[in-house]
Amino acid sequence: MPARPAAAVSRWEQWLTRFVFAVGRLASGPSGRGRARGILRIVYLAERVAAWRRGLRPARPGGMLRYEIGPLPGRAFPLPGQPAVRHGARVLILHFDSRTFLAQAMAVPGTQARTWRLSRIAIEDLRTLAAMARDGTFPEDVRAAWGETITYRTMARFGFATRPAPYTWRSAFIRLFQLGLVSIYSRDGSAQRDDTYQRLRLGEVWIGLDELQRRYLGRQLTDSAHAAQAPHEDAARA
Repeated sequence: MPARPAAAVSRWEQWLTRFVFAVGRLASGPSGRGRARGILRIVYLAERVAAWRRGLRPARPGGMLRYEIGPLPGRAFPLPGQPAVRHGARVLILHFDSRTFLAQAMAVPGTQARTWRLSRIAIEDLRTLAAMARDGTFPEDVRAAWGETITYRTMARFGFATRPAPYTWRSAFIRLFQLGLVSIYSRDGSAQRDDTYQRLRLGEVWIGLDELQRRYLGRQLTDSAHAAQAPHEDAARA
């Protein structure tokens, strides 16, 4: 029997997704544009409750990333030049703000232009988080940012390490939850009809806070180091 591709969606995940969206289509009217119909109302309510319980904070006003500090719920992951981050260790857990995606979908008509705009927003969010890490906003034991997303492959271009999530019930329901959010916050509920979305597998992404600062504050860190060194050099010459 041929091996299943590493990034393939399992058959029972596909079945679960088809079942939920089939039930969702029985509702009067499609989901989309921030409206949840039928069974997707559960996803909408779960999103609101989870954000409230976890105390999610935006990286910056108008951004697309929110965060919380909590124990790593997934597997351990490596950091270059550092000990691995173990299961249960505190990390900066990243979440996407679906309302930002909806706002951009409504404001920017073209897919290419919208993708470019969302990329710029993400870069500014990551630059803000890097500055917060530099300024000591996060606890000292937090060494990395981590998240789970069905678009995990795209995060590599932002400097994140990526890998597919394991085949577990937890991963299956998180994947289904995220597909539900895509349907609710898209212009037309596209996840219910588009097989491209339904073939997406859940994955993990992470980046060390040191690497986050080097990538997004490289010049600022260098300038700060030079500024801190200058008074010592002046004193030595005196």
